[in-house]
Amino acid sequence: MFQFHLPNFSAWSLPTGTAIKLPKAAVHDIEERPEKRARTLKHLLKANHINHSVIYNELRFHNHTPHILGSAVCVSNTMYIYGADSDELNHIYDAESRHLEPWRDSPGEIAKHDWRDNLGKREYQRAYIDFFEDQLVQHGYDWQALLNEFLLQGKEPLINNLISGLGHPLIHLGYAQELSSRTVAIESLALAACFYNDWHVYLDDPKYTKPAPNPTDSLFTILDR
Repeated sequence: MFQFHLPNFSAWSLPTGTAIKLPKAAVHDIEERPEKRARTLKHLLKANHINHSVIYNELRFHNHTPHILGSAVCVSNTMYIYGADSDELNHIYDAESRHLEPWRDSPGEIAKHDWRDNLGKREYQRAYIDFFEDQLVQHGYDWQALLNEFLLQGKEPLINNLISGLGHPLIHLGYAQELSSRTVAIESLALAACFYNDWHVYLDDPKYTKPAPNPTDSLFTILDR
């Protein structure tokens, strides 16, 4: 029988209490920057949002256009130094658009009182986009406040299930924060809602989140267990 074991990291372990420091990701505010490339990226993200569904091919595939466009621009921590220019961004968008699909109407609308009733139903993707856009208006277009309400609030917040759908809701959320894009943020919420599954219980149910008997902040110790 095939077996797989993680390598032994004990030889690489850092001293107790030593943390691995990761640099904070730069935020590229494409909504406010005046450069042509920033404007192009902003408009292409909105064009993708308007014209193409976030889930396609019999509701199995994810629309990766925001990831590809965002990566093409944010290659370095210094905004646009090594990134794609406007023509290249348009070329990427055209190439990606060829296999995407237009939006289809959902079976019904979603409102504030029943928004959790259709979690996990991918056929409601258009309805969830419309719902979260309506809620954005209620928050005065403060998309961070929108994320705070629907990702972090309530008994079983969506943040506890962002790894569903092969982690695409989480990836989308990361690009929303890095690009400071409310358009991508709306899509991340819709993906989280549509791919909601039973995995959330491992964070929502206290019996799965008991304190570790031997807590550690060493990444290598955790991997070696």
